[in-house]
Amino acid sequence: MSACNSGFRNNRIKRKAIPKTTRAAYHEAGHAVMAWLLDITFENVSIMLLNEDDGGYGGCFQLQYGEGKKIDQLDIKEKRTTIENYVIMILAGEISEFLLTRRHNLLDSLSDYFEAYKMTLHHLCISSDKFDPDNRETELYMKWLSERCKIILKTPQNWCAVKTIAHELVKRKVIRGWEAVDIIKNSRLKNDTIQSKKRAHSNLANSTLKPRNILL
Repeated sequence: MSACNSGFRNNRIKRKAIPKTTRAAYHEAGHAVMAWLLDITFENVSIMLLNEDDGGYGGCFQLQYGEGKKIDQLDIKEKRTTIENYVIMILAGEISEFLLTRRHNLLDSLSDYFEAYKMTLHHLCISSDKFDPDNRETELYMKWLSERCKIILKTPQNWCAVKTIAHELVKRKVIRGWEAVDIIKNSRLKNDTIQSKKRAHSNLANSTLKPRNILL
């Protein structure tokens, strides 16, 4: 079965039912697809065995060297948009896991959330110039960005790309940035073709239906 043909699961899945390597792959794939969508350049995306005893897997998403250092040179509006894009990209890993399992994996994503909070507070200075994880305004702002991230990833094109990258990561463990971009583009194109065929088939079926005779 093609990675692009299966949809979202409606019911919650036990996390133990999904291998850790698969969850790690979806996490890193979410970062990669969102980075491409937001025009953030990355060197590679990978997953790795962290603990041989329990089969624990982790991942690595490496931005291109120098990416992000130009943020302080932007004006306020551009700076805010850029930071929001970076935060959404950071959140995309855990969101991808959630879309796969229907369960949040906050424990394994603490470093991502800490980085997202830090970027939000230190760069945007919403209501304080100091890092405060209990800041209510920042919490609501992060929830809004999380919802934006979820909506973007849930579109058929983008979720197809996430699944395709994840499947490749399970097999290859490391994918270079330019290879990942090619995979993302090809998977989105393939999904467009599949959706177009479905629409054409649906239109053909509807056009051949005979109207009912309604007796008044």
